Amino acid sequence: MPSPPLFRSLPTPALAGAPLSGLKTIYYGGGPMYVNDLLRAIRRFGPRLIQIYGQGGAPMTITYLSKAMHGDRDHPRYLNRLASTGIARTDVEVRVVDADDRDLPVGEAGEVVVRGDVVMAGYWRDSDATETALRGGWLHTGDVGAFDGDGLRHAAANFSAYAEFHRRDEGAEPDLAMIVEEFTRFLEYYMSRHGGDGTPDGGPRGGLEQLIEQVKSEL
Repeated sequence: MPSPPLFRSLPTPALAGAPLSGLKTIYYGGGPMYVNDLLRAIRRFGPRLIQIYGQGGAPMTITYLSKAMHGDRDHPRYLNRLASTGIARTDVEVRVVDADDRDLPVGEAGEVVVRGDVVMAGYWRDSDATETALRGGWLHTGDVGAFDGDGLRHAAANFSAYAEFHRRDEGAEPDLAMIVEEFTRFLEYYMSRHGGDGTPDGGPRGGLEQLIEQVKSEL
């Protein structure tokens, strides 16, 4: 199962004449893929790709983007689908919650929590960590995301991935207002969980406004 960056390093000329009849499915995961890279992979490999999202406590069984979703180019929100990590799998329940574990509305970023038979029973000989991770009967993944109106889960990084696609393939200006709004929600959620003006990477760039300005400058 390749991670998204691997698709960028695939030797396209060498693959041009390679027979693919024996290749049935390509799973990828570990993080969202730039839409542009994903479109290039779909053009090369056809309807063979499946994205899966999960983690050790729920092994790659939280959400998925099926072959059919990868291949349905006529869907009115096709690019939005490709920028997501897919829909909840049938064997789990998935929610996005705030710092008090309350469900958040569509489009609002929070922590992804999941429960189901595939979710771990707990950490080996670590009752404190188990109680924290599985409080309320839900595995708290620590991942920040949001669901859209189609039930697709979007990771915080996918908004910038969508902007990157437009910049590289269409020459269009990214929707800065939308990206900054979602990034602000992510930061506000993070600081509600951890307090203070710390940044997600633990760096010294404290201050929400400063971080927002930095995001703008890097887009």
